[in-house]
Amino acid sequence: MKFLKILLFIFLSTNLFAKIVEVEDVLGNKVQINTPVNKMVLGFYYTDYLAVGGKDAFKNVIGFSRAVWESWSPISWNMYLEKMPELDKISDFGEVEAGSVAVEKILALEPEVLVLGLWQYEAIKDTLAPIKEANIPIIVVDYHKGDLKNHELSTKIFGILSSNEARANEIWQDYIKRVNLIQERTKNIKEKAKVFIEYGINGPKDNGATYSHYMWGALIDKANAQSIADGLVKTWGPINPESVLLKDPDVIIIAGRESELTKNNYSMVMGNKIKKDEANKRLQGFKNRAGWDELKAIKNGSLYGGYHSMLRTLSDVFMLEFIAKAAYPDLFSDIDPLNDYLEFNKKYLPIVPDGTFMFKAY
Repeated sequence: MKFLKILLFIFLSTNLFAKIVEVEDVLGNKVQINTPVNKMVLGFYYTDYLAVGGKDAFKNVIGFSRAVWESWSPISWNMYLEKMPELDKISDFGEVEAGSVAVEKILALEPEVLVLGLWQYEAIKDTLAPIKEANIPIIVVDYHKGDLKNHELSTKIFGILSSNEARANEIWQDYIKRVNLIQERTKNIKEKAKVFIEYGINGPKDNGATYSHYMWGALIDKANAQSIADGLVKTWGPINPESVLLKDPDVIIIAGRESELTKNNYSMVMGNKIKKDEANKRLQGFKNRAGWDELKAIKNGSLYGGYHSMLRTLSDVFMLEFIAKAAYPDLFSDIDPLNDYLEFNKKYLPIVPDGTFMFKAY
């Protein structure tokens, strides 16, 4: 009898705080989930989930797409792995772009909810019928588009999933405050600065991707500047080198990440453990492209390096500050985007970035 009373007490205690919550995701789907969530498969946006949920947030993550962290940002992965060795034990369900997603692995984990990035969901949605048939809720989040509504929804969803709604709201209020400050200061701009941002993953001899109203392009929009790719690409993609010369941008930012450091000696590299001199040396290669010596951005010393992996995260607001300051230096002399980025990580994440994330060519 005493044993039964203990079991009843445990059952009542466990369910006393349990409740069904309806979540609206970025596709407008209204999904019901049982909270608190104890078993979740998470497809992407790992540092955002950690920022919102705190250092113990991954205790309820039983499956993830490992390659989008370990392969895309290997230095970041190793830094987090050192602080969070439990990451190495989480089951891997495969990677969308590699075509290796295994739905049966997700089913075998018996998650209470599957959370996918919008880009992941769009790529594999036709394969998810078994997940739906198993009554596993699917929630879609998105930080890729740079859409403020999606950013807000995704952050608040992570707050619900991690049982940290107050922290999610705190982070979001700080985010939107920074956006509003930039837009308030630039609202009377009569002639928008023209900005060219290129993902320099393959080096200066390659015609790398640029962005319009998406990712980097969305940040340019929020800074009340204009991407020279507007009207030339729908979201992202390369543009003709002659178009850059004709558009004659006021600001040029070449983006990079850590993964190319040992793969290509000419690729732009930025991020954790990247030395500023190495990044600057590679940036100079882009400066030497044919005709670039006649561009306003080069003549005026407005060539910059930016960390590509700060996009598609809550940290993109600090890259927004960086773009705004590069485009309108007189309006943002009091803003220190790099320090803001580091302070955010100190406050909300288990590691402090150590490397090169944003700088002006020298």
